[in-house]
Amino acid sequence: MSDYNKFKSLRERVWGPSESVEHPEGGLVWVRPPESTEIPLLHRLLIAEISPQAGTLETMMRVFAHNSDSFWLIERLPPDSETSNIVGFYAFLPLTAEGRAALEAHTLDTADPPLCVLAPFGDAPAAVYIWAIVARRLTRTLDRVIARAMGLRYADAPLYARVATMEGLKSGIGAGSIAVSGGTDIGMGSLIRLPPPNRGGSPS
Repeated sequence: MSDYNKFKSLRERVWGPSESVEHPEGGLVWVRPPESTEIPLLHRLLIAEISPQAGTLETMMRVFAHNSDSFWLIERLPPDSETSNIVGFYAFLPLTAEGRAALEAHTLDTADPPLCVLAPFGDAPAAVYIWAIVARRLTRTLDRVIARAMGLRYADAPLYARVATMEGLKSGIGAGSIAVSGGTDIGMGSLIRLPPPNRGGSPS
């Protein structure tokens, strides 16, 4: 990194209420690592918010055990409340160089990825595939928050995603993403590479 001070906060891997930002509908919102016992809840959110045909709980548990950085809970503290609640999550596949090559060649089974193409916890990945996001109206709000939580280990990894919803399509095009196929059109089902998130400084 040419500007250490810009990314110093990423090295700290900070999360939780101390790193909260304002929720668009009031209150505060933040991210934190889940416990293994909370993965079934994330799977229920995945099924309810994305698709009944989305990945299995067994796959999510296997990926979590391999690299717990693959999952981050989103918690919200509503106004005038002392109790936070889980409102969504991020799920990532931290890929090895082999995994990145398979992804770009469209041969990686992202629904049930083999562990051999996933970077284990503690290793810097060659790329990060956004497996799933359940974060209504929060993805841009939490951009810096999730980057700081994951830390410098992930700061240089290129981000990939597959367009699965109309909201994702609009967000991907608006964010300046490019299609991995090399074409100029991005549509439903397209594998895209996203521009780097805004990672510097404290959340705002």
